[in-house]
Amino acid sequence: MSYGDMAEPNGGGSSEKGSSAPGGAGGNATAPPLRSTNSDNEDHVYHVRWVELGGVKYPIVTQNENGPCPLLAIINLLVLKGAIHLQDMGGIVTAEQLKSYVMDALLGAMPGDLPEASQLNYQQNFDDAASILPKLSTGIDVNVRFTGVRDFEFTAVCSLFDLLQIPLYHGWVVDPHNQAQCRAVGRLTYNQLAEKVINDRASPDKEKSWNAELCDHFLKDTSSQLTIAGINQLKDTMKDHELAVLFRNNHFITLTKHNGQLHQLVTDQGFLQMPSVVWETLSGVVGGGKFTDGDFRESPPQLTPEQQIETDAQIARQMQNEDAQAAATMSASRAHPASMRDRRSKSGLHHRSKRSWPRQNQPGHQGNLVLSGAPGGGDTSIPDDVRAGDDVQGQSRVPSPDGDHGRSHVSPTDNTSNSKKWLNIQPQLDCKAQM
Repeated sequence: MSYGDMAEPNGGGSSEKGSSAPGGAGGNATAPPLRSTNSDNEDHVYHVRWVELGGVKYPIVTQNENGPCPLLAIINLLVLKGAIHLQDMGGIVTAEQLKSYVMDALLGAMPGDLPEASQLNYQQNFDDAASILPKLSTGIDVNVRFTGVRDFEFTAVCSLFDLLQIPLYHGWVVDPHNQAQCRAVGRLTYNQLAEKVINDRASPDKEKSWNAELCDHFLKDTSSQLTIAGINQLKDTMKDHELAVLFRNNHFITLTKHNGQLHQLVTDQGFLQMPSVVWETLSGVVGGGKFTDGDFRESPPQLTPEQQIETDAQIARQMQNEDAQAAATMSASRAHPASMRDRRSKSGLHHRSKRSWPRQNQPGHQGNLVLSGAPGGGDTSIPDDVRAGDDVQGQSRVPSPDGDHGRSHVSPTDNTSNSKKWLNIQPQLDCKAQM
């Protein structure tokens, strides 16, 4: 029995295909893409810690400073899902070994009975996803839309999450009750919005320059890439005990929901010797989360004074790095519009030995992932508990001159789950081009 139910066929997403760095003709500036920032040391060794969830112990790969957060978020979710089992390497694992696990999961997810007409499309998606693997340890690009937590521009990154049946979310959503800002931002991606600010701010057209100011105000006030509207929509969209990956502040985080509360998996290496600290609540845009154990009971770390000082310093450094990265991204989008590109890994995938981690009360392996098609959904829901006039970031904002924004609601597709299984794995966005 795996830690979580297997995912339903993907559907309900609203990723759209397009240029990752759109720019107009005639010398218009282009903005750099959102990019997770990671260590350039692709052969780095990462420490593994054991945590207990639902009476079962799982190995979790921890992250050092600027570690490969997209790779670790995917690996740790697959471990909790029961899709992979890490090898016993004395409590350490390399980036190349982790990428080999992801490739194994991709191969295991390949359906054996695809209609001939669908095989070519699947092969293309598989090739796109495989091309992303070398970048997982150095940084990957995503391009969010601000209309919903599952709205991304379609890229090869989207194909990777889709084939692995891992829901990919973000929380960077415009306040639906601020109609002026909603109209200015529209369905633009981050790249398009940054370019709009660059190109239209000095426009002689008053409407264009005003909209550019509204967009610039939104980007500045939400530089943490998380809003109250986004948090509320995440709570509405996710089901209890669903496992997903959240993109926030140029980082990827393993996320779940328990009793209506969002929890992010604690992977910082500073908690390596604190097995009672497993999750941290995500309730606001500026921190304030509480640590919990594997059963979601509040569990403040029991530290010696020396450990407390070091842990506080590590957290402070991490927050400082994240703030600096967010500020640099915003600054680059306005002052240095040249596009940034990722560097590919120079080495291939590392094949694993046959020995696996010793598992205590480990459930049986769930087997291969299953991928199948499903009808796509519509727009994601607008949360009811976002009040008109609320300050999304607790900072100044341009007041909305209009009333409530129109809203729509699409209920998530229900899963048929085994009551003995601990988690529901929800469908990932349907990464198909919108023609």
